[in-house]
Amino acid sequence: MIFATVEIIVYPNVHNYKAGVLFFSFTESFGLSGSKTKNIPIASYTFFHSATMSLLSVQFIYRYWAVFNVDKLRCFKGRQAVVWFIYCSFFGFQYAIGTFVFWALDEVSSDYFREEVLLRYNANISSFPAMSIVAYDPVDGSITAPTLILFIPITFIIVLPMFNLDISLPSGVLLCSFTLYPAMDSIIVMCVVSEYRITAKKIFKVIRKIIIEIHKSRNEPTATSSAP
Repeated sequence: MIFATVEIIVYPNVHNYKAGVLFFSFTESFGLSGSKTKNIPIASYTFFHSATMSLLSVQFIYRYWAVFNVDKLRCFKGRQAVVWFIYCSFFGFQYAIGTFVFWALDEVSSDYFREEVLLRYNANISSFPAMSIVAYDPVDGSITAPTLILFIPITFIIVLPMFNLDISLPSGVLLCSFTLYPAMDSIIVMCVVSEYRITAKKIFKVIRKIIIEIHKSRNEPTATSSAP
């Protein structure tokens, strides 16, 4: 009910345009009109959206115990019930802060959506609360690494069953792409940040020296003593 009420107050909207998605509202809720505060209401909407999704798992636990172990329902009474509010709020804050920080409009995304917003809504994108994400670089079309090895594979695995296609695919190979992300992310950081790059080179030199010494010790001729 709170989630539905927030939606009425904030009145959020979404617009998909080519390689980007714009999350916005034409209403400046609670009088927040500053450049740093006007997006708080639509970020709060994502808080309640995530908290509501988390609440579904809590409901499942409650119904399971209500059928198979009624004694454990005491965890939903009194002070013990606070843990469920904390659980839902944790994911709500994580989602809201993530969208507020990482979906914030910058110069690139503002320029990307400016003409589209003016054409579709006859409005200036800078005049209302809005957050966005652009999947590709508008200039050269380059993709970020997580898009290729995290988001696309998991989206394929989750969405494909919804189409009920007559297919049989060993999609387990896509799981390998998930494990590539930590390694690739570390490699990218080591290449971009000079301090990490220098440290990585030092570690590589030490490891290389150890391997060479081990290899030499194995190839050295062993002294054999002749029998008298």
